[in-house]
Amino acid sequence: MLKQATGNVISKLALICDDVTLGRNVKVWHWAQLRGCTLGDGVMVGAKASIGPGCVIGDQTRIGEDAQIHEPAAVGKYVFIGPQAFLGNDVAPMVPREGWVPEPVVVGDHAVIGAGAKIMGGVTIGTGAFVAMGAVVIRDVPAGAVVAGNPAVVRKMRAKHMEGTAFEHWGPVRDSEPCAWCKLYEGKATP
Repeated sequence: MLKQATGNVISKLALICDDVTLGRNVKVWHWAQLRGCTLGDGVMVGAKASIGPGCVIGDQTRIGEDAQIHEPAAVGKYVFIGPQAFLGNDVAPMVPREGWVPEPVVVGDHAVIGAGAKIMGGVTIGTGAFVAMGAVVIRDVPAGAVVAGNPAVVRKMRAKHMEGTAFEHWGPVRDSEPCAWCKLYEGKATP
């Protein structure tokens, strides 16, 4: 039996197996496939997205349309995973697969994974990291790093605002944009 809390909005066209656990206020759109995973409170799963067995998705995470998250990935809270992003679990795919053990992708809280990004199995995406659209990530990404390219390399580090307070958060990706939370431009007050 599907274990779910109240306030959920689930499309009748979604495929959700009985071994899935859903938090409160979860939204799952058309043709999404959920198998053996656990979704926290406020998670949104886009149309045609696929989440495999053993995956754990943290509270308030957004998973875009057609994204694939392979078992046993661990995704933190307040993460954005863009449309058609791919979180793999196999470093060296081959057939036959006797003795194969999946290598999970781990994504820290407040990370952003852009549309079409590909993350290789066994990789850790640090807290507050930003993976650009279409990036191919084959190595761990440090906390707060902005990575892009194929293979992805660190382009810059995001500043941490209000560090050490209850309002600590990661600054904007672009230096020219004000922080949506504290209105700082990379540590300087807005003009």
